[in-house]
Amino acid sequence: MRRGALVLTILMAMTVLVGVPAATAGPDTTPPPPRPDYRGAVSMKICSGSIVRFAGSRDTDRALALTNGHCHGKRLPEPDVVLGEQPARRPVALLDRSGEKVGSVLTDRLLFATMEHTDVALYRLRVTYRGLRERYGVRPLELATRRAARNTPITIRAGLNRIEYRCGLQGFSYRLVEGDYTWQWSLRYRTGACRTVGGTSGAPVLDPQRRVVGVNNTGTIEGYSGCELGAPCEVSRDGDVRSFPRRSYGQQTWQLTTCLDAEQRLFDATRRGCRLPDVT
Repeated sequence: MRRGALVLTILMAMTVLVGVPAATAGPDTTPPPPRPDYRGAVSMKICSGSIVRFAGSRDTDRALALTNGHCHGKRLPEPDVVLGEQPARRPVALLDRSGEKVGSVLTDRLLFATMEHTDVALYRLRVTYRGLRERYGVRPLELATRRAARNTPITIRAGLNRIEYRCGLQGFSYRLVEGDYTWQWSLRYRTGACRTVGGTSGAPVLDPQRRVVGVNNTGTIEGYSGCELGAPCEVSRDGDVRSFPRRSYGQQTWQLTTCLDAEQRLFDATRRGCRLPDVT
């Protein structure tokens, strides 16, 4: 007999023997989880993404879209390739609070993309932040300037799948290896509630203040192993290699905020002090 069933049987027997009435279940006072809010999340054809801004961004600045580096192009980029500013025409589907599509806009420039050390791509849209708000009711998510602390509650909003995950940030992986790719200080989600699936790549990872602290990028696929694609492995400072079958990961995004002009508005990956990999 399972332990839970055994405990229940004992409690029922005690009620009969001593004549104590069985306790009745009271009303469930647990508050329901908040409804998903997809404002700021976007769909980018095969990946998720988000509309983001820096703390110093102005309403008249061109809006930015954030996703994964592996979502740029039809093939995975080489591990050491870092792409700088170049033309890029990609449709970005905008969502309302409930996840319904309210419109689509185009990018005109890729500002940065790589899978070296991190997995991130940043695009510029053809419309300003004010244009997004006035025409579509879409407001951007602000990028955090510091990395999230361990145990921070996080929310992952996937615009492609219309899935929202809520869990905690367990910590950071010193090195995360998947196939030919190696990422540094990856976000490690707690297992269970944040076991992400295909299509959630590029989804923003939000702290309790709705600031973007990361971008979701990978997780172990059932049946995959050995640090191959679909089976990321964690490598410690001492070189120990471990894999976790039901764990998902993201990449930090605070480094993007180190690549801004003097007004903390415009992104420039070639700027001195930028903490991202050097542009090829």
